[in-house]
Amino acid sequence: MPVISTSQSGFPTTSELGHILKLALPLVLAYMGRIAIGLTDSAMIGRLGPDELGATGLALSIYRLIQTVGLGLLLPVMVMASRAGEGS
Repeated sequence: MPVISTSQSGFPTTSELGHILKLALPLVLAYMGRIAIGLTDSAMIGRLGPDELGATGLALSIYRLIQTVGLGLLLPVMVMASRAGEGS
């Protein structure tokens, strides 16, 4: 794939926008699917009762905290591992 450069005006050209949209569309669809799954989960758990829905929200917030801390620790390790063979 060619490197996307900006035109003299500083904005991408229409052909470059086409390449960007082609890359972005799967990401947008995946995110919309994730939102749909979350809404479906909330609707199904909400039928069980308010306590169950609240417990699910609490558990999800704890899970997201652990996930964020884990990713925060993992991402620098991935960068260091990818640069390990540079010889610098």
